[in-house]
Amino acid sequence: MSEDIIWEQFKTLEEKVSQLIKVCQALEEEKAKLAAQLAETEKIANEKDSENKRLIEERMTIRGKIDSVLLKLEDVPSASNY
Repeated sequence: MSEDIIWEQFKTLEEKVSQLIKVCQALEEEKAKLAAQLAETEKIANEKDSENKRLIEERMTIRGKIDSVLLKLEDVPSASNY
């Protein structure tokens, strides 16, 4: 092989390595963006879960109060008893 061919092959190899590095950098940037999106989505999901739990507890409290009022109403004599 002549020296020119060897240098041409090195140049081609260098260009391909450079392209590969650019692709890897782009993939790393995309990975970082996706990780940030995932973290934000998890944060929102956790907030929604907490809100759901709070609403369930509130519903249970209200249901308990309604049951209490209904029990008190059962103790009130009806108008037909008079």
